[in-house]
Amino acid sequence: MSLKLKSTRITVGAAAIVLALGAAAAFGYWTSSGEGTSTVTASNGGSGFEIGGTASGLYPGGTVEATVTVKNKDSQQAEYLTNLVTSIKETSTAGCEKSWFNVTSGGSQTPKVDIAAGETKSYKVSVSMTDTTEIQNACKGATIVLKAQAS
Repeated sequence: MSLKLKSTRITVGAAAIVLALGAAAAFGYWTSSGEGTSTVTASNGGSGFEIGGTASGLYPGGTVEATVTVKNKDSQQAEYLTNLVTSIKETSTAGCEKSWFNVTSGGSQTPKVDIAAGETKSYKVSVSMTDTTEIQNACKGATIVLKAQAS
């Protein structure tokens, strides 16, 4: 065999080996794996509810429909209103007895609703004044304070 043929075979063989290694490198890759943690912090909860409402025109023996408003004070998240319980807290005038007033309907409600951030919902409550045998003049112009608990 000639030296030139041998040299060509060595060159071709070397080229084949280089191409084979290059091809293997093209398909080779590194793998890795890992593990770790991350955290998500829950909010501190909502800001709670703001309760309000009004009614007027109550007299001995009469009933008025009062509106109790429940406002979500939180500016970012909704609050879920499950229960609304309304009762008579006090009157604004001495001699105007708390016992003369009753929540006759709507005193215990279960709305079970989401109240969006900053939103206000209204609920109806009936309040009556008992007509007693006593003089009830102390209640003229008095404010009857309702206590509403929302949860």
